[in-house]
Amino acid sequence: MWKKLLKKNYIFVYGLFFVSLLFYLAFTKIGGDGDFWWLMALGRHFWETGQITNYDMLSHTFPHGYFWNHSRLFDIIVYGLFSWGKYLALDIFRFLLFIGTYFFLYKTIALKKHQVLVTGISLALTLWFLADRLLYRPELFSMLLSAILLFLLFKDKQQATKLIWLVPILQLIWANSHAGFVYGLAIIGIFFGAEVIRSLLRHRNNTLEIFKDKRLKKLFLVFILSILSTFGTSYGWKIFPLIYKSLSSQEAAASIGEWGGYSWKYLFNFLNPLSYLFWLSILVLIFKIKDIKNTTHRVVAPWAKFLIKLQHYPWEEIFLIILYLYSALKHTRFVYSLSIVLAIIAARNIKYLFAILRPERSRMGGEGSRLENLKFKIFLHLVLIFVFFLVTYKFTQHPFGLDSKNNRYPKQAANFIAEQKLPGKMFNEYIYGGYFSFWLYPQYQVSIDGRTPNLYTNDFFWRYDHLGNKNIREKMFSDYEINFIVWPRNTAVGQTIWRDQNWQQIYFDNLSAVYLKKTEENKPWLDKFGYSFMASFYDESSLKQVCSEDNLKETPELKNNLIKELERAINFNPNISLYYQDLALVYQTCQFQESDLDKIKTNLEQALKLSPDDKHLAYQLGFAYLQLNDNEKAEKYFKQAGKSRPYLVGLGTAQYNLGKYKKALKTMLKARKLEGELDNKYYQTLARIYYQLDKNDKAIEFFQRYLDLTQDLTAETYIDLAWAYYDNHDINNTKIYLAKAIEKDQNYTGVADLQKLIGE
Repeated sequence: MWKKLLKKNYIFVYGLFFVSLLFYLAFTKIGGDGDFWWLMALGRHFWETGQITNYDMLSHTFPHGYFWNHSRLFDIIVYGLFSWGKYLALDIFRFLLFIGTYFFLYKTIALKKHQVLVTGISLALTLWFLADRLLYRPELFSMLLSAILLFLLFKDKQQATKLIWLVPILQLIWANSHAGFVYGLAIIGIFFGAEVIRSLLRHRNNTLEIFKDKRLKKLFLVFILSILSTFGTSYGWKIFPLIYKSLSSQEAAASIGEWGGYSWKYLFNFLNPLSYLFWLSILVLIFKIKDIKNTTHRVVAPWAKFLIKLQHYPWEEIFLIILYLYSALKHTRFVYSLSIVLAIIAARNIKYLFAILRPERSRMGGEGSRLENLKFKIFLHLVLIFVFFLVTYKFTQHPFGLDSKNNRYPKQAANFIAEQKLPGKMFNEYIYGGYFSFWLYPQYQVSIDGRTPNLYTNDFFWRYDHLGNKNIREKMFSDYEINFIVWPRNTAVGQTIWRDQNWQQIYFDNLSAVYLKKTEENKPWLDKFGYSFMASFYDESSLKQVCSEDNLKETPELKNNLIKELERAINFNPNISLYYQDLALVYQTCQFQESDLDKIKTNLEQALKLSPDDKHLAYQLGFAYLQLNDNEKAEKYFKQAGKSRPYLVGLGTAQYNLGKYKKALKTMLKARKLEGELDNKYYQTLARIYYQLDKNDKAIEFFQRYLDLTQDLTAETYIDLAWAYYDNHDINNTKIYLAKAIEKDQNYTGVADLQKLIGE
């Protein structure tokens, strides 16, 4: 029964899968930027005070500064949901917004006879760009309201409906929810403008007749009421100068990725799903225009025929493409909106393309026609399934769960600041500002957050963007009386502050570092938490430089000091994996001793336990076990690390040590196809693998490469080559490299055996 039901109702199956994709996307962890959190902070302010504020209280750099609080309705709803049901309520709300958006997109397409599979393909392709724009922002409202607006306008164009009078109400809601309401006005203006063009063409001999056009008058009234409804905010008519001010603040937005342009070259890249939607939309409109019949039977001049034909052009769809294409090319953030418009246009008008591409005989019936239709439908099914597969793969890159992304927001740093009650004013990184606005206010105010350019001036943002300059940095910190700084741990600015004698690092975790000003008032925190040796951004390379012979001569206790600071950090907070990872690196790179291997292994195991998805940690642990000659565990962790070049080289080495020579060869050759540098030892190990597989020519080739790369003139290298030449029946070279091995160490393993075999 179920098989028959599914066979007959494939639309139901595809629809269910589409809804499942929306469900997955709605319930992914919240993350991507910091704006969500300051929006929540403004929503909380309303619920706690009953007031909607246009004057900032979250920032100490612009105290009581005037800003355009355009997302007020969204903020109030979202914080209300969060206070009631936490992340579950937020995700349910996001799911409903997604469902509502795609319901009205489908209804807009379905106003005309359409090919369901093509509609499914078009809408599924837009999910690719929704995944790229998965931000919990008020533009979620704009998505839904855009879809409803397009549905109402297209429906009224097809057949007059009283529902069109809902448009001004939608604009009122939109103007209180997101600045994107201007696109609502633009869409209404496009439909009104398209009707003006048609009316002018119809009444070109008597222009005054356009004032008798009932549909034109209705759309004009809807347009005017929609504009007036946007005044239904506390800003009144001033909302439009505020929009202009925001759009003209280019300097502040220049460093923000989403305000950058989308390259037109992507439209010609057919690995990009947008290119398919774009060119399909262009093609269907071209064939739609070509299909327009001349409606007059009178004998008229060619130019008059052309004007008559122009009346029936799909002006709304043409102008919608122009509007959103221009917006996307100017600002990347509008690419998803463009994909939605293209999907609607492509799916609504696909019949005009089919009429051109499908042979005439397919319209004549018969077995040939049915067979051709069946093949075509199978093709469309396969395309839809393929698109679903691609979208599903992309969605899985977003972590699923009822939470925010821990690797994006400075949760642990915020806890440290609040628990230790750090005194004074904070200076924070841009993305961090929104998070701190919600979780640390009112105890702390931020220096900057995502309200650019609503609150922060171009000049302020320019100075923030040039913190690497000492003069600007010192002036900003002085002017705003900054006492501590919270910054991503592995950045150029963070490294600069570490070297600044006026500041001292007092905390770091996997994501962030905190620096405190060196003053007498801060001495209790500096003495308790200060780092003088272990910087937050140290890695294997930088630790090798820190632990150089010259530094160790100057500071003999350097290694112990590094260890003490990390052990203190672990005692204070044992749940941060980076501390254990750094401690293992100190043992590994600073005066390494064989006895340190167990400590390295133990610390890396603890780090991986806290960060089980960290592939580099798994690689480091595999390498530690390799050094401990525990090749089975080394193989296990190298497999866990994944398939980058160094990880595969480690895996191949472990497999070689375990005697799995064929697997080792396969792994090593796979590593060569990937990007990245190859360690010199790679060639030695690969040569040994070839030797064990009796491929002596290859073994000799790679032993020689290793020798040339490293100039490793040890007995080990020479005896490897001597044995390879011997097994390849090249006695002359065997004797040459055997002699070199004896010269280095006549007692080296294998020397005596080879001497007996060649009679020396």
